Amino acid sequence: EIGGAALAAVLVSSSVYYHTCSLVYRQPLRPDQKVDFKNESLFMGKYEHPHIGYRPDLAPKMERTGWQERKLVPTDDGKDVLQEFISHPKTASSNEGTSTKGICILLPGLGDTIERCANLADFLAGRGYAVHGVDYPGWGYSQRESGSGSKFVPCLTRDWNKEVCEPVLDYVKRVKSRYPTDSPCFVIAPSLGGGTALRLCIMEPELFKGAVLLCPALQFDGHMILQYLSWVISSLFPRLGVPSVGEDDVGSRNLFIAETIVNDKTKSNTAIPALTGYSLLQHFKFCQANMHRMKVPFLTLHGKKDMIIKPSCSEELLQKAEVEDKQGKWYEEAWHDLLFEPEHEQVMEDIAKWIDDHA
Repeated sequence: EIGGAALAAVLVSSSVYYHTCSLVYRQPLRPDQKVDFKNESLFMGKYEHPHIGYRPDLAPKMERTGWQERKLVPTDDGKDVLQEFISHPKTASSNEGTSTKGICILLPGLGDTIERCANLADFLAGRGYAVHGVDYPGWGYSQRESGSGSKFVPCLTRDWNKEVCEPVLDYVKRVKSRYPTDSPCFVIAPSLGGGTALRLCIMEPELFKGAVLLCPALQFDGHMILQYLSWVISSLFPRLGVPSVGEDDVGSRNLFIAETIVNDKTKSNTAIPALTGYSLLQHFKFCQANMHRMKVPFLTLHGKKDMIIKPSCSEELLQKAEVEDKQGKWYEEAWHDLLFEPEHEQVMEDIAKWIDDHA
């Protein structure tokens, strides 16, 4: 009895702690992360597929100057702000609402800021599109540790639909209101952003002329017992850190890109809170159960050697989505981070061509 009472006391105190403890967006690198990526021998045999070495010459431009403008946009309830990034069409005036081939909405992956996709924003702006990106509430620059003005708790998402998808839909509507009503709107997103974009298209298909999904995260591949326990853990210990998808250095087969990801001070490197993990599980269940409802034309792109999100996610979506206008493209040697893989130029060209054909 004494042992049971002691255990109950520990559980209660732990639960209280993990309901109130502070959360940080980024923490100092662990000793095992402070490695010399230029020493290619350290990575021999580490991955399922062989890397190509430390090759900055095969990487895209890493400066984030492709975004021409940044804005803080209020949330729908007016209680907080989100970070927006804008790249105006280079074939038109730099003012919003002027001539443009269409609107491109970019969404980030898990733990990222859309600022990182400046290379794609610049490329699409060069093709005549108005490009807008937004960081999710609690992520990127839309959280209190970023210094941008947002007050969202870092990395804490209770309900991916209500706290991410609905605010992003509201943002898309406001962006569209800045342009002529006949301007076609496309959503483009990698990884978890791809799953988020899919959900947006299912929720309000009339908003989008098309979607481009890069290695979309549409399912949970972890152990089934974690799914069964996730609700209990998230209820008792909502801010307890749980393992994420994988190590940061498995996104690209270029060790130069792996180094930039690990050292990127704008990327979250903390274990996601259990409550966020549970909300993502529910989000993935929605994606799995509703793929057939996808009626927006889409292109899905996937690296065949992606070790974070299995290519089967894209294959399943292509098989189940009811829309007839759907296409998949595969990159034989590419890993997960398509916009930064050696094939990045071809990837961006494939995106632009598909959008041009549907604008």
